[in-house]
Amino acid sequence: MRWGRFALECLQMESIERDPKRSLTDAEKSELLEACRFQCQGGSCADRDLRNKRFEFHHVKPHSLGGLTTRYQHLVLCVECHAKIHGRRHVDLEQEFGPVWGDLRDWQRQALQRLQERDHKRVFVLEAAPGAGKSMFAACAARYSIDHHPEINHVVCIAPWVPILSSMRRTFGRLRLDLKDKFHYDRKMGRFQRLPMQDVTLDTYAGFCNQTSIDVIKQWQDEFGFKFMLILDELHHTSRASGKWGPYSEKIAELATKVVAMSGTYFRSDNTAISFLKYVNDRPERDFHINYSDCVSERYVRQVAFRYHDPIIEMLNVESRGITKRKLSRFAASSQKMMTAAKKEVLDPNGQHVEHLIKEAWMELQAMRSKWPDAACLVVCRPGGGRDEHRAIHAIEAKIRTLTGVSPEVVVSDDAASRGRLEAFTNGAEPFLCAIRMVSEGVDIPRIRMVLFLTFTDSEMLFRQIVGRCVRYIPGKEDDTAAMVIMPKFPLMSDFANRFESEAKIGALKLEPEPSQVSGDGEAPQVCGKCGMLPCSCFVVLDSQLNAGGGVIASELVDEEYVERAKIIRDSCGHHQHANVVQLADALQRSEAMKVAGIRHDSEDAKRLALKNIDRKVAILARYKYKGDYETAWRREIHERHGVSKAEISGTWRLEKINSLIENLKTQIMESL
Repeated sequence: MRWGRFALECLQMESIERDPKRSLTDAEKSELLEACRFQCQGGSCADRDLRNKRFEFHHVKPHSLGGLTTRYQHLVLCVECHAKIHGRRHVDLEQEFGPVWGDLRDWQRQALQRLQERDHKRVFVLEAAPGAGKSMFAACAARYSIDHHPEINHVVCIAPWVPILSSMRRTFGRLRLDLKDKFHYDRKMGRFQRLPMQDVTLDTYAGFCNQTSIDVIKQWQDEFGFKFMLILDELHHTSRASGKWGPYSEKIAELATKVVAMSGTYFRSDNTAISFLKYVNDRPERDFHINYSDCVSERYVRQVAFRYHDPIIEMLNVESRGITKRKLSRFAASSQKMMTAAKKEVLDPNGQHVEHLIKEAWMELQAMRSKWPDAACLVVCRPGGGRDEHRAIHAIEAKIRTLTGVSPEVVVSDDAASRGRLEAFTNGAEPFLCAIRMVSEGVDIPRIRMVLFLTFTDSEMLFRQIVGRCVRYIPGKEDDTAAMVIMPKFPLMSDFANRFESEAKIGALKLEPEPSQVSGDGEAPQVCGKCGMLPCSCFVVLDSQLNAGGGVIASELVDEEYVERAKIIRDSCGHHQHANVVQLADALQRSEAMKVAGIRHDSEDAKRLALKNIDRKVAILARYKYKGDYETAWRREIHERHGVSKAEISGTWRLEKINSLIENLKTQIMESL
């Protein structure tokens, strides 16, 4: 094992009062560059010009030995000269990793090069969007550090959940790293606890972040000169202000020679500072980052399309006897009691809304499975309370079985068999996976192409991590079809979705949540002061209506596609800012059907939109008339009734004939409702 090369290193460093400032400021770096006139200060440098080369700043007296962090204690060196001073050569990463290098994504290569350039930094902070491939970067970083840093004997990699480690185990194994599960302490061995003979230890925060781990590491460092690299995955789970993971992980990191911190979401719903991070203007400093919009443009992850269910809910205020009737999306965030009643109604496992959402998900999933036979949907269920913790998830399981005829896989955190079920599901072809939070982050199941939210969350971090389960890209098996998220249109979750979707559509950077949108996850619910109940029973849902399609005007249905167009017009054109989007959408829909000026009879774009309109109408008919069976609906309503196939409509029908068919389908829909 590699440990054999280093086991004899038993030198101990004296405790020295260190300069709290580890790195130079940008101003000091600029002064140094100007002072040396952009020339390498290495004594034997062949090419001193730094203008077209990478360069680094070298502590004359190491910081660990008490060297001050001032510009007078630094030299500006090219990478090769800096490597010579530290007794190591500059590594050609492409040659080092061989065939693996060609399989890496561009961002992973760039991040490894950045890690090499910043070898002098003790903490390296990486931010990469969910699904980008942080596990492979971690494995490469571990391999590079063990092979080319004699001072590092071992790598400890910790993550929040066991399923994440299962995925990492496969990735680390691909780079031929010898692995050890769990950093356990053998009490029988006491102070003679054995050193790890493997290259890497994988463990969870819960198993590793404790005083025993700290004591064992200190013992090894004192007796054997043990030095290790620490990799922290999903760092947002650690906080300086709450929980024990943050404080313990910081203490362990102080003992590490090198720390690599990784996350896809460097913010917390409780708005507290994350461990290890330095903040500038309330934003964390990162050594390398790639956001979701960049990942979409590079085809590292799938784009996501959101489909909403926005029912009309009628409520009675028991105290005032007043009746309120509005769409779910119109409930103000401040009306917490009304929102509680609405959530209870919409998320009732035996209610019509959950049934509607499951039917819609099944219809869309069947269409996906016609292209990808193993495509799957992650159904995120709401947690219960106390003895009823899993009541909702099992009710959802039964509802899916009744409506679709297939049995979903169910995984819950306190079931020992769930880990095995998750592994089997990853390699299987079952259509549905039901979970509460066990599949919220780090779990790599690329065949999940849809997420169905049957729960509510006020945490944008958790929302993004869950959505990230359906964005995994499968090289060679994608056609740029967007993954789909189906969800009730709760206002706060809708805001999260809009931000997520805008990043993929327009390449915008992640927007910071408004203070009013941040909710403390740790706050305990309060008993209502009026009715004395928890949850509050002041509001009773009298009725709720499914709001199918994009909207309704009189007896006419307005397609979702035109409603989305109308929203764009309203938001981008100032003189339409007060327009009713459904009315505007109806006008767009009618104008296209009437072939207004600018749209030719055989316009390919107009014809394409009309064909999509037919698909929507058949899908609605399938939902209400054929139990969600799209193929049966198409055969009976189009093929048998009109004696024509989809290819014939697309290839030979003129636009006016297609629009006539659309009007006929509308009539069929109205008769079916």
